[in-house]
Amino acid sequence: AEGYPLEALREERDLHMDMTREAGRRSDAHLVRYLEASRFVRPGDSVLDVACGLGYGLNSLAQASRAAELLGVDESAYAVDYASVAFRAPPGIKMEFRRGDAENLSFVETSSIDFMVSVETLEHLYHPEKLLAEAYRVLRPGGRLYVSVPNLWADETGNDPNPFHHHVYD
Repeated sequence: AEGYPLEALREERDLHMDMTREAGRRSDAHLVRYLEASRFVRPGDSVLDVACGLGYGLNSLAQASRAAELLGVDESAYAVDYASVAFRAPPGIKMEFRRGDAENLSFVETSSIDFMVSVETLEHLYHPEKLLAEAYRVLRPGGRLYVSVPNLWADETGNDPNPFHHHVYD
């Protein structure tokens, strides 16, 4: 993305990375999660990506599905700015990125979302149950939630080596 050299992204790699600009197992795994999630998006759906980071995942969903509107939310102004510059919606689809807290989505109307996705997020939150409660609130009846977390990502001491992770899941 213009104005965002790869070197600048490397500084935030443990927290944010545009997986479309990084090769390897990590980026492949993230992109596959969004590809898998796209299978659950129905034509005309309203999609919410919580903790969307640099926007590559929401863009993947826009490209691989027939969603009508997509909203990516991240608490990082840098991430939202990057996503807004780097990714444009396909013709006929509304896609936007905005700043917001994964544990408090009060700006999203109750029962207004058909499909919510949050990839590799719960481990970053102090109170992951708040994100799940918000999912319950914002999803329409019959709405779907797609969440993924790293599986037992821990070093030899049993601790997660990523300083931005607050939980280890299995």
